[in-house]
Amino acid sequence: MKYSNTPTSTGKKQSKKRHATRPRPLPAPRTWSEHMYVEVDRCHIALFKFILESYDNLAYLSVLDKYRAMVRITFSPDAAQTVYALIHDLAAAGEISIRQVFHLNQSGGSFHPGRQET
Repeated sequence: MKYSNTPTSTGKKQSKKRHATRPRPLPAPRTWSEHMYVEVDRCHIALFKFILESYDNLAYLSVLDKYRAMVRITFSPDAAQTVYALIHDLAAAGEISIRQVFHLNQSGGSFHPGRQET
């Protein structure tokens, strides 16, 4: 039986049969996080943590050494550019005093100061 828009014997129109849309495959989820090690002033640790988490949980901060004020920032690789821009903007505005930024080498071997180019 073909579907048409003509009235049937009951007076109701029959609608055309539509095909179900196929869901698109999602990209594979990331199974790792990126880490950045930042040395800040001790008095700015709480403010830095608050700012990072207030950006819709963009990243979270773990204090590694409270006396040296070394913190580890953990974030998704998809949010890396946003995290780098935020840290750069905070340092440029003078709201947070950042002394050093470290990244682990891709092989996980040594520390490299400065921003890692992607």
